[in-house]
Amino acid sequence: MMKTWLTRNLVLLTLVSLAQDAASELLYPLLPILLTGVIGAAPLALGLIEGCAEAAAGFTKLISGTASDRLGRRPFVISGYSLAGVGKAFVVVATGWPLVLLGRVTDRIGKGMRGAPRDALIADSVDKANLGKAFGFHRTGDNFGAVIGPGIALIGLAMLDGDVRAVAKWALIPAIISGLLTLLVKEEFVKKAKVKAEKTKHPQLPSTLKRAIAILVLIQLTNIPDVLLLLRLHDIGFSTNGVVLSYMLFSGVTVLAAFPGGYIADKLSP
Repeated sequence: MMKTWLTRNLVLLTLVSLAQDAASELLYPLLPILLTGVIGAAPLALGLIEGCAEAAAGFTKLISGTASDRLGRRPFVISGYSLAGVGKAFVVVATGWPLVLLGRVTDRIGKGMRGAPRDALIADSVDKANLGKAFGFHRTGDNFGAVIGPGIALIGLAMLDGDVRAVAKWALIPAIISGLLTLLVKEEFVKKAKVKAEKTKHPQLPSTLKRAIAILVLIQLTNIPDVLLLLRLHDIGFSTNGVVLSYMLFSGVTVLAAFPGGYIADKLSP
């Protein structure tokens, strides 16, 4: 029986996500300004890039969970976070929007690869009664990184006289740290996971999960990418600092809600 829900893998994966989210959210609010202001691409290119990036992430998510059950979860976590770092490197050195497109797609493929395997590693490391608390802790760390990232961007903009590209390059530091930390993650219950995957050739999704997926699909159909909203803020007169600060506040709300939400989920029936 597990003595604590705060396991080694949970702490490590939370730090991994915190560092990667700090990198992502340092770069993300700067992306519309980097693309349209520095590189000189049309706003249409931004929409195309984000559409392709999210499509790539969605497609990868469809196969990564099942594949990681059969092949092991740790390799997908390491590869996913490493690819995200490579994608960010493409973005920050790009002089034209096609390389930004390649970078964002690479980044999102990495995100799609790592999500389900990472969550499975967390679930395997804690007992069922504390799953909500464990995932709430992870999401809090993940979203805390999303607050740190824009904060670093604001400091960088002040230090480097608003040089967006130079500040964007700072995102590579936490991205590299995140990738290196994944090497410390250990995979538990590998044999059990593989046996289960072999026995269940055509697994049926629970009806509650199907309903949740249907609701999420409807939400996503009406969702506008945050990067376009950030571009709109810039268009109506927000400074670069104002855009970054707005995104920082947006992420802060999620931080405040994540852990309490997970704790409440443990107390309520599915």
